[in-house]
Amino acid sequence: ITFGIDAHKRSHTIVAVDDLGRKIATRTIKTTTSEHPDALAWAKDITPEGHSRRWANEDCRHMTRRLEAGLLTAAKIVGETAGVDRFANTDAFARYNGTAPFARLVLQRAPSQTVTHWQSALNAAIHRIALTQARHHQPAKELIKRRVENGKSDREALHILKRHLSRTVYQALQTDQQASLTLRSFTKG
Repeated sequence: ITFGIDAHKRSHTIVAVDDLGRKIATRTIKTTTSEHPDALAWAKDITPEGHSRRWANEDCRHMTRRLEAGLLTAAKIVGETAGVDRFANTDAFARYNGTAPFARLVLQRAPSQTVTHWQSALNAAIHRIALTQARHHQPAKELIKRRVENGKSDREALHILKRHLSRTVYQALQTDQQASLTLRSFTKG
């Protein structure tokens, strides 16, 4: 199924079409953060089991910053990870993306030296997610508030949030990879 997005300043119209270009469904959403997950859930609901979803944006000039940034950040994470199966566990993934406590200590000891043992682009993507959640996501706000009340600095509290997000990203990448492998084995047989 292909989902075409006609993005405007105040609304996005999404049209779902099959492989022959026949319209399956249409939905218009507001350009608010709360409507984006609803649109994704709608797309999942109307996609027949065993079929994949492709997204096409007609014109990105009017996409909301949040949706555009979210899509670009997700693409950066997937691209820079280059296969989650390369990592034995969440700790290995955290070492790679710079959110592990050891990586943090190295950065504190030698801030002027180039650190090459972790992937800075992946760290930047997780950092963008953390900043967004720290401003707009109530559980993240509460986590930071609790950590600061317990004596952590704002920067240390943000790093704790980034480590939590690293685990969440790792688990999401694993889930997606497993679903992809299951779908491939299902379509081959």
